[in-house]
Amino acid sequence: MNKFFHIFLLLICALILANGAAIIDASALAVTLWFEKLLPSMFVGMVFVRFIVAIGILPWLMKPISVGTRWLLGLDGGAFSLVLVSVLLGFPASSMMIDEAVGKGELTIDQGQRLINCCCCASCSFIIVTVGTLLYQSLAIGIRLWLIQILTILTLLFFTRKTPCEFMASNVQPKCFSYFAQAVSASINTMLIIAGYLMITLSLCAILSPFLPSSLSQLLSIIAEFSSGCVRLAQSGIPSFQKLLFTNMLLSFGGLCVHLQILGSCEHSKLSIYRFIRMRLLQSLLAVFFSLFLL
Repeated sequence: MNKFFHIFLLLICALILANGAAIIDASALAVTLWFEKLLPSMFVGMVFVRFIVAIGILPWLMKPISVGTRWLLGLDGGAFSLVLVSVLLGFPASSMMIDEAVGKGELTIDQGQRLINCCCCASCSFIIVTVGTLLYQSLAIGIRLWLIQILTILTLLFFTRKTPCEFMASNVQPKCFSYFAQAVSASINTMLIIAGYLMITLSLCAILSPFLPSSLSQLLSIIAEFSSGCVRLAQSGIPSFQKLLFTNMLLSFGGLCVHLQILGSCEHSKLSIYRFIRMRLLQSLLAVFFSLFLL
């Protein structure tokens, strides 16, 4: 880190100390969003997805199509099951699960980097229920937005297939109650990490926004945290198709809060921030391309 970055961090610390009220309000908003929206919609699903992956059900289910996934995407059945986890569970939880597989030796570092960089999108329930049904009053729109995200992920996997992924599952016999307890513990840890990063991101936005032009401040409020950004886009006055287009881009991009969570928590995969951001921008462009045909 160079001296300019050190100076920037000192300025941020000074702003935090000088804007206690704004920090408290932003943190309270983050906790409310986490407790009322994210925790109820993510925790139970996260526990059971972790559990069925740990006892080997998903890799077993993927065996019949593993020949096709090997040829088309460079993924065996076990690795493709992690792709399925990603489109169901969404970021950042799925990225953390992939990183845990790297830490256990079930994936190599290169394989973990490929899957995390390619398999990044919001959860199925958030896209279909929250965005589609609640924000746009259309289940069909939610399903189409989710299918577009799946297509962007499969496209990225297709063009990165030169790095094949083989999921080396543990040979230890499953102990269901032990695996379930581990799934609960890991899910609690993941949710607490999400809460912490959410408070940090919204607090930083609160203290930086007054120094930015109104247009940049609005943009920051949208890309800072993807779920609240989707709500802001849905409530904006722009034409409906543009709302859906920008929403789809945000669902692929993920928002700064998600980026911090993934880059900060996935220590085993040794992600490159520059490559990760490039992949998010590329996925956003792919989302625009597929939206032109499917929305």
